Amino acid sequence: MSTADDSSLRSILETARTIAVVGLSSKPDRPSYEVASYLQHHGYRIIPINPNEHEVLGEPAYPSLRDVPADIAIDVVDVFRRPEATPAVAEDAVAVGAKVLWLQLGIVNDEAARIAGEAGLAVVMDVCMMTAHRRRSSFRAEEAEMTTWEYFVAPLLPHNPGEILNNFGRDGWELVGVLQQQTPAGGVSLVAYLKRAIAT
Repeated sequence: MSTADDSSLRSILETARTIAVVGLSSKPDRPSYEVASYLQHHGYRIIPINPNEHEVLGEPAYPSLRDVPADIAIDVVDVFRRPEATPAVAEDAVAVGAKVLWLQLGIVNDEAARIAGEAGLAVVMDVCMMTAHRRRSSFRAEEAEMTTWEYFVAPLLPHNPGEILNNFGRDGWELVGVLQQQTPAGGVSLVAYLKRAIAT
């Protein structure tokens, strides 16, 4: 069960930078470690939350979300706890200003969802964050493969090349590169090599 659709999940994963993982273990065979390690490898900062740990994945661990220093902005609270423990985690997530409460695969609690949702947090339940990230990466790769491009070469006037590029940019063109091109008179001029996606 998830209160967020695939589009919302992709948006969360694309905008999040810092993820507090509640219940993160330092034992490599635990699901929490596997997921957090994967997310860290893919560029997210991981904040371990576990009163029984001192350091996990090279980051200091904190007993609770409220113990995290105020200068660390938490985007997502990813939870590896029993369902009955999640309402208290939701309250902490609200208190520290998190944007998303994410309950991992197999974890569902309507009270936790209500607490977070009423405070304006996005709520995800019963979804593995690692799996969602892999699905997002696969979707983006398929989307790139399906894109059809058209190309155009535009002359760059030496006195104001920026204006020409801005004009083309408004029509969806992207700059691939600037090339030198020989003129009929034997001189050299600059041209912009542009591309834009074709709707299919």
